[in-house]
Amino acid sequence: GCVMPNLCKITLIGHVGRDAELKYTGKGTAILEWTLAVNEKGYGENAQDKTHWFRCSVFGKRAESLKTLIEKGKPLYVEGQFSPREYTKDGQTRTSYDVRVSEVELLGGRSGSERQPARNENPYANEPGGSDDFPF
Repeated sequence: GCVMPNLCKITLIGHVGRDAELKYTGKGTAILEWTLAVNEKGYGENAQDKTHWFRCSVFGKRAESLKTLIEKGKPLYVEGQFSPREYTKDGQTRTSYDVRVSEVELLGGRSGSERQPARNENPYANEPGGSDDFPF
């Protein structure tokens, strides 16, 4: 039979909640972690704005190169695999919204936007017939 593929991808635009922190696993793999605040405008009579917090991470060499670019307060576009995780703190069950980032883009700032893919991009994208060559 045919096995159905699964995908849990998320796209976010928000502001960095704290400077990115670079760590290493026991085997020496770099992990860059930061939080991203995404604001949701409240609607209706008793509307209240909400802030959703996401824990973002990038692994490997890309983690080291992004370290100095991801700073508190900067606007950021993030795309990646979404993985909500429940945990218990002080006897209460809470949820952490974790994102294993595949693409990061700095928005605004002095130099405009700087695209920083978190993994290797399509090497054929800029060649004739590549993925950027669609007529629509």
